[in-house]
Amino acid sequence: MLVVFYGVISARQGLSTTDVIDRANEMGRVEGERAAYRCLHDHFQIANGSLSGTDRFKLEIQMWQWAQNWADITTLERHAKQALSLAQVSGISNQNIEALLVSGDTAYLKGDYPQALDYFQQAWHWVGPTTDYGLKADVLKNMGILERDLGDHTASLEHLMGALTLVDQYNQTGQRLWSIRLNLGMLYAQLGDRLQAANQYEAIARDPNLENIPMDWAALRVRQAFLDLQTGAITRAIERFESAIAVYRQYKPSELGWPLDGLCEALAAQGDVEQAITLRWSLVDSESGPDYGALLRFGNFYLKQDPAQALNFFLTAETKLPTLPSQVWRLYFGMARAYRALGDFERAAQSALKAIQLFEDYWDDFSSVGFRESLLGQNRDLFVEAVEIWVEWFRLEPSDENLNTLYFLCQRSKARQFLEAFPDQEKRLDPIQSAGLPIPPPEEICANLGSEDLLVDYLVCPNQVVVWVFNQERYQFFTLSISADALRLQSQIFNRSLQSDGDSTTQNELASQMGHLLLQPVLERLGYVPQRWLLAPDGVLKMVPFELLETVQSGVKGPLLRFVQVSLTPSASVFVGLKNRRLAAAESSVLLMGAPSDQDARPIESTPLQVYRNEGFVLEALPGTQKELDCVSNHFAHVTRLQGMDFNPDSIAKLSLAEYGVVHLATHGLHSQWDPQRSAFLCRDNSGNWVPICAETIRQWRLNADLVVLSSCQSAVPSWVGSHYDLALLDAFLLAGGQAVLGSLWPVEDGFTAQFMEVFYTRLARGEDFQTALHQTKIWAQNKQIAPRYWAGFVLVGEPSRTLPYAVGRRTYFVEILTFLGLVLLTYGVFRLRNQR
Repeated sequence: MLVVFYGVISARQGLSTTDVIDRANEMGRVEGERAAYRCLHDHFQIANGSLSGTDRFKLEIQMWQWAQNWADITTLERHAKQALSLAQVSGISNQNIEALLVSGDTAYLKGDYPQALDYFQQAWHWVGPTTDYGLKADVLKNMGILERDLGDHTASLEHLMGALTLVDQYNQTGQRLWSIRLNLGMLYAQLGDRLQAANQYEAIARDPNLENIPMDWAALRVRQAFLDLQTGAITRAIERFESAIAVYRQYKPSELGWPLDGLCEALAAQGDVEQAITLRWSLVDSESGPDYGALLRFGNFYLKQDPAQALNFFLTAETKLPTLPSQVWRLYFGMARAYRALGDFERAAQSALKAIQLFEDYWDDFSSVGFRESLLGQNRDLFVEAVEIWVEWFRLEPSDENLNTLYFLCQRSKARQFLEAFPDQEKRLDPIQSAGLPIPPPEEICANLGSEDLLVDYLVCPNQVVVWVFNQERYQFFTLSISADALRLQSQIFNRSLQSDGDSTTQNELASQMGHLLLQPVLERLGYVPQRWLLAPDGVLKMVPFELLETVQSGVKGPLLRFVQVSLTPSASVFVGLKNRRLAAAESSVLLMGAPSDQDARPIESTPLQVYRNEGFVLEALPGTQKELDCVSNHFAHVTRLQGMDFNPDSIAKLSLAEYGVVHLATHGLHSQWDPQRSAFLCRDNSGNWVPICAETIRQWRLNADLVVLSSCQSAVPSWVGSHYDLALLDAFLLAGGQAVLGSLWPVEDGFTAQFMEVFYTRLARGEDFQTALHQTKIWAQNKQIAPRYWAGFVLVGEPSRTLPYAVGRRTYFVEILTFLGLVLLTYGVFRLRNQR
């Protein structure tokens, strides 16, 4: 009654709308959201006839904001629709932006993400130079949040950073700034960049005004606690969860489940499983009992301590399955873990297989490439765990059927993102999914190899490395006993030593150890040494320069480069897909693109590039690009060249990229540590500013190139997604239609790279295939005693056996000069002869 009284009195006293909104805000802080909403609603009903359009608009927006946390979706839609209608009549840009924002938020709450994104994009179209900076930031923030949830991390990070730049520029503090930083932290945590996430959260926590808004303080504490859980700081996580729960109990008991679930997870991680179960049981309805979600959590709590009890919870949860496959496939992974812990490997294997089949159904429900890759990246550890379970089951039951299933599991876990790039190839039936993907059986992989070819496919699992070896005659499978963590440590030390010209003794020891571990078992099983090796590394092995690893052949020690030619492929099945990809015959034209050679190292100023600077990117001059492009150009008759200001997104968009048989880029490469879609190369916009062309954009190109050369830093370095190394910038060019791509595992030296490329293209002009040409170029560098850090990082990925028949030797114009002199002499001779007559 008191609320109604305030609303009625305010209308009858003729208070302004601003006064009523202030009064409602005070009531909201004291009596809660419903009281504030009722005050505004009653004022609106009584004073409606005397309200201006602007006042009615303000009230609709305020009512929506106070109702968003408790009202049904119909109420929110009504207020959003009325606000949008009033804004459209007014034509005022700020009103239209606000109305479109609440309309987008309503669609988001409803689960209609495409409609929500459409509203936010419409709001951005209303943004102009005079628009309030706060509204601009809100539009960017909302777009960033939605794109994060859709898995479009590239756009999400760009928009959230743009919002942060705006509020920083105007020294804005308070809830708007906190919200942006909180969502940035959530994005970084989702990408696995825990340090950046912690930095964003700490920046909010340092604001002394935060304590005056308890719910914002509590929400931050929960986010920090979940981050603590990821980093293993369990005690601190528990403290933060408990302090946040006290605030939720007082102000928002309806949302208590979220921090309580986190506390239960932390207690279980600490070993207090019974306390976690008891606490989580407090949220269970006494009449209906625990629902599917609670049972799934109870099972996960018990997995390490009592797998039999965990299995009981999982089996009970199976009787209450939800309709969403996103929840169901996780249950069967839990069951697989429980059966594995109990020693029942047959049931563990079947449960893991069922989980992956359900995951495939979930995958197919989404069209967003970013979301699907995020989903696969963050859950790939479950795939490799399933592989380990099937390895154990195969050892107990070594049947052809089990070997076949294990093979398909390995290929799917490695190549799922690539296989959809071959839509024209036959879909195969396999044990995973009846619809199938173009995964060829192992016999077909053997059939695509030559007599001197060897294909070695590695899959890095938590506790071992699974290896498949193929030659023309047969295939075999075995495992290497080394953990992923130990392999990562060795690889990182080896790479750092190479890049810094470190101690040669340490390099040699690591090369010997890793060669003995990764290569020698292959040679011992073969009994002979094929001349052409095609390696399909995985995880941290994608960072290893295999040619420098030491092997022993016929009693002679030396790096692999000394004995064989090496190239790479994403997986065995992708190798066959690339070899059989039906593309039109490549043209003889060549596209050269490069940064200007005379530019200064200007600071990074645009918002998109600030994102890369946060990951350590430094812009430097590239004086060698001019020479490099000149050298490449001399080997081809038909060349299109984009350099300097001509090397911009508009110029690239105007090209018919499918017309080029070779694409060569000499520019800055941007490697994103956490998001493969955000790796990029730099070009200039029409104003001369540096702009990135991201992997997400490159994937949409339609290439028809025999060869793509990325003469840029770290273009072959994969991003870290979830718990493993994922795609690199180089892979985007493969997916776009490149048959083979040359890239680098670390930063390249501008001056030497021009020489390296000259030798490489000279070898191609002699008719050598890509693999042979790269091998001989590295031999040239080694014979000149050039340090490996300058050349060992270059790797060829894709189909290595192609040649460039349209490449020619270095054009010195010698023939043209002789021809001209001959014509002059002939003319002179004819002239003399006529005079004599």
